[in-house]
Amino acid sequence: MLTDFGLKTPTGKHLSVTRMLKEDIQSNPFRVPVEGVESDQEFWEKCVNAEPKLWVKSPCWKVNYDKNGDAIGNNVSSICYHFPQLDSNYTPVENCVEVGHYDYFSGSEVSYILTYIFLGVVVLAIASWVPMMVTLKQRRKGSDLVRVQKNLSRSFTISGRVGTPYAGREWISSKDGTRAIAILLTDKNCIQLYSHKNELLRSIDLSGKEKLDIVVVSDGTHLVLKNPTEYDCVLEFDGQLIRSAFMDTIREKLAGVIEIHEQYTALKPALASAITKHERLSRLENFFRIVFAQAFNIDKPSGSKNLLDPKMIREVINTELTRVEFADALGMNTDSQFVEKMFGLVDRDRNGYISFREFLDMLVVFAKGTAEDKAQLMFEMYDIYRTGMLSSEEFKHMIRSMIEAANADVNNEDVEDLVKSMLDSAGLQRDSMVSLQDFQRILGRYKDTLGYAQLNFRGLNVPETKMGTGRNSLHESARAAVISVYGGQDMEESLSESGLRGQPEEKDTSILPNVEQKNRCRTFFELYRLQIFWTLLFTMVVLAIFAERAYYYSVEREHGGLRHIAGYGVTITRGAASVMMFCYALLLLTMCRNSITNLRETFLHRFIPFDNFVLFHKYIAYVGLIFTVIHVIGHSVNFYHISTQTASDLSCLFTDYFRSTHVLPKFHYWCYQTITGITGILLVIHAALIYIFSTTYARTYVFRMFWITHNTYPVWYILMILHGSGRLVQEPLFHNFLLGPLVLFVLDRLVERLIILK
Repeated sequence: MLTDFGLKTPTGKHLSVTRMLKEDIQSNPFRVPVEGVESDQEFWEKCVNAEPKLWVKSPCWKVNYDKNGDAIGNNVSSICYHFPQLDSNYTPVENCVEVGHYDYFSGSEVSYILTYIFLGVVVLAIASWVPMMVTLKQRRKGSDLVRVQKNLSRSFTISGRVGTPYAGREWISSKDGTRAIAILLTDKNCIQLYSHKNELLRSIDLSGKEKLDIVVVSDGTHLVLKNPTEYDCVLEFDGQLIRSAFMDTIREKLAGVIEIHEQYTALKPALASAITKHERLSRLENFFRIVFAQAFNIDKPSGSKNLLDPKMIREVINTELTRVEFADALGMNTDSQFVEKMFGLVDRDRNGYISFREFLDMLVVFAKGTAEDKAQLMFEMYDIYRTGMLSSEEFKHMIRSMIEAANADVNNEDVEDLVKSMLDSAGLQRDSMVSLQDFQRILGRYKDTLGYAQLNFRGLNVPETKMGTGRNSLHESARAAVISVYGGQDMEESLSESGLRGQPEEKDTSILPNVEQKNRCRTFFELYRLQIFWTLLFTMVVLAIFAERAYYYSVEREHGGLRHIAGYGVTITRGAASVMMFCYALLLLTMCRNSITNLRETFLHRFIPFDNFVLFHKYIAYVGLIFTVIHVIGHSVNFYHISTQTASDLSCLFTDYFRSTHVLPKFHYWCYQTITGITGILLVIHAALIYIFSTTYARTYVFRMFWITHNTYPVWYILMILHGSGRLVQEPLFHNFLLGPLVLFVLDRLVERLIILK
């Protein structure tokens, strides 16, 4: 019998206790049924055999004790039966298990691995897509080759040209790429390049040459025709068969006439060693600079600090001008009689080219000789047989060329009347021979008409041509060229003082003896100082943006807890994200073509290299790509850490993402069920498309795909805006970088559109 009653403790508190009688306590509470004991037989039959599943069998031992409580004798092993441990519902408690752990990343493994495998496969697929497209394009070109060849042959036959044309492409430079041409080797040993519209693009005269160097590309279908007197001709054929046929034609037609030297090399070194038209023009610029410096005794002309080194001087000395280049230097037409006669006079060795020394001698006479010296030079230009006399016809040609040099446009009738008037004034008949003295006397009377006064231009210090009077005369062009090359009023005064001496001075004919060896690094920095400055400034701004965001998420946002969970991966990805936003927004400024063109004509071109905006566009894009890769790799680490956190922690960290608190979000949730994740996947694929098709190889062979993918840039900016709108880690920031460049870009395009419409 159990009775409950309350007791009051000395402290005044009540204590509930239970009163137990002696008969309420079992005499042997630890007694359990033992197998094989006769006293337990009845219990065995009624309980154990009736419900065997309720009982648990365990080993036990029977121990005998003496009066003092000490064990005596040996312990007897037996089998005991007892109830299992029961819970509050009287059901057995589960057996205890070893301590374990829970993997929160469980369930994210497959989506995590497949996502990055998918992105890698997509990038590789796009990269392999380019050579596949090139191969297909070349196959289509091969199938069209026969048709093109037939059309070329038919058009050349109709035009009356003799020879077999070969279809191909001319490589202009690594920057300008190639152009489609038809190649024809004429009977006069001249290689002519025509467009498919039957327009002559270039002519290489091989007559008079002793040898022809040909570089045969071993890993392509290119040929490089070395042309030391001009610039090299790099030809790309549409197959080995056509190249071999062209080589056979050259060997056959030039056999016994020109010695052919063939050299085999790979494509890359062959193109690297080829002299392009741009390099030729640069060499000609140096040619004229040095010639003018020699003619006017200029030791250190303004603007020549970064001009010369011994290698460049050797190249200039070995440079020879063609007739076309000579005419361009004089600012006259190639077919002008003055150019024809002057070229024949200056070309003393009659090799069809004007050497450095020949051009220098001509310039010295014109720049520093007396009027009589110059008149004699003009006379000798037409005294072909050096008889000291000119026929009336030769005199007429000379008068016409002098009028052309003086920038006067006349017809044949005017020339006839002028020649008749000149001969009559000198007391000569129409069929009389004109001597040098007669010529000088006529020049004195008709100096204004013939520009004779300008023959005596003191150091090129002649009056400026008035605006609106047409093309400058030869002398004015020469004067303007020298002053523009060597700089301003100081140079003009120097030329004037030099010309006042009247007679040519005896001078050292060595090439610029006072020119010192220039430090190449210094030359490079002086040439590209603006480009270096703006590149360094941009790079420093990029690093500053990265450092500021990295510091903010490492120190100032330490209390947010995200850095503790994801480590410094958050620091890196946040810094890279801000750099990406800055770079991709700045790219819009480099795409404002109309504004850049207009600003190039202002004073700002002295401080900003507008001509290099394409290179700057590429540099910004490459920097953006580098930090894009860093951002993607960083997030691969960050999302692994995030996927290992508890649901309650994630709800606290990402308060803008609402979900059930008892659901643990997996990696595929973050990647495919959030706006930030799905746009991130699309941005990676889009970046692969744009950058892979922007490579030089892709632009060269599949330019259309480069153009198409580049014109999807609006999609890129839309995805970036959506990517930041998810507010996964921070408030959207891209609009802060984008707004200014976007407004300027839109205005630039609107102005460009208005110009087109007008």
